[in-house]
Amino acid sequence: MLAPFLASALLIATNAAAADEKKSEPADKDKATAAAAAQPATTVLPATAPAAPASPPPTLTADPKYWEARIKTRSKARYDLLVAGKLEETYEFLSVATRKEIPRDRYIMLMSQTKVMSADVFDARCAADFCTSSAYVTVNLSIPRVPARGALTTQEFRWIVSEGEAWLLLR
Repeated sequence: MLAPFLASALLIATNAAAADEKKSEPADKDKATAAAAAQPATTVLPATAPAAPASPPPTLTADPKYWEARIKTRSKARYDLLVAGKLEETYEFLSVATRKEIPRDRYIMLMSQTKVMSADVFDARCAADFCTSSAYVTVNLSIPRVPARGALTTQEFRWIVSEGEAWLLLR
């Protein structure tokens, strides 16, 4: 019996508060307009539901074709960085084990000795526990007392799949 009475009292109090706001609205509206003009405009973005978590990539044995395409993409991205001379960024493609063996500064020093001029990744194949990428690479040879020139070579690299990503292994 008391619940309907409380609901009615709450409704009456809410209506009274709304009526009071309407009475003071013109004066408050002028104050609000002046305050808004004094402050820079901001955009309020609508709240959206959080994106659904992405499904994890398949395992290497479950979908080797997925990983072959992924490794071709990563290998091309790495070569693009090498061509651009961004050696620091190519270090991030290395596997954890390779990074433990080769410190960043040593890797950059070694990689800076040969300038990659162009690269064309033409193949990626996956076995049970690793993948191999193949590319035609043109490098700028600099040999003492010999004019610099480009040399076309074929390079193959091993990649491993770990923690949902393909990582380059250097031997």
